[in-house]
Amino acid sequence: MSLIDLSQVAGFEVALDPHGLELRFGEGITSDPPQVRRKADIRQMLLDPQAEGPDHLYTIYMHIRLGRVAALEERGLGLGAVVYAAGTVGRERVRSQGHVHSCPPGTELAYSEVYEFWYGSGLMYLQDVASPEVSRVLLVPVGPGDKVPIPPGWVHVVVNTGEEPLVLGAVYALETRLLYEPLRELGGTAYYVLADGGLERNPRYRRVPEPRRVSVPRGRQACLEPDLPMVRALMEDPSCYDYVSRPQEHRALWDWLLGEWGG
Repeated sequence: MSLIDLSQVAGFEVALDPHGLELRFGEGITSDPPQVRRKADIRQMLLDPQAEGPDHLYTIYMHIRLGRVAALEERGLGLGAVVYAAGTVGRERVRSQGHVHSCPPGTELAYSEVYEFWYGSGLMYLQDVASPEVSRVLLVPVGPGDKVPIPPGWVHVVVNTGEEPLVLGAVYALETRLLYEPLRELGGTAYYVLADGGLERNPRYRRVPEPRRVSVPRGRQACLEPDLPMVRALMEDPSCYDYVSRPQEHRALWDWLLGEWGG
């Protein structure tokens, strides 16, 4: 199967090998060795822990190194990417296991992340806490060029709703720790996204609101323009994603974003 060029939407030279769920970078672009997530890795968070489905669910690339965006590390940021398989695991769509982020030392506002979708169609599942009483659940449909910032402290899961691989890039905080255990103890998120497009509530949660479908946010102040790849935005303004690594300094931006989503 031939490679699929993602360079225009990603803003640098990269292609997708859809058969191997792999990325091929252009000359001089490197990353840490890719990490494969398999069904056993997310079993505790599935609707049916014994469900059948593809073994290779997604491939993670961390610390993608682009010489012309050297300012990333200076600002406490890294660039990553993920390739998700298409298909189902039992009654669910293939998805990430989900997690929350740690907080910068001495603060109560967690590190953030921005996802930029390069190929395929999917759904961002967001819930405001990783605890049995949830106040907000948001569903954000996504496609190529869309960007979704993760509000500090929110659970986030990526679901592949299409019939082809789903590929995203991510700007993340280098100092963040990804916390999986709170969701593992709850058996996953408050709702499971089913293959037929429906949702099924997780009975381990005590209080769960009705989920709301919201649009991808747009805003120049958050560098979320759909026609400007994250890498090019960073070349124009190296500070544009400081709200990821320094969330406590950008409370007004997070208030704006949650206001865009109705809260």
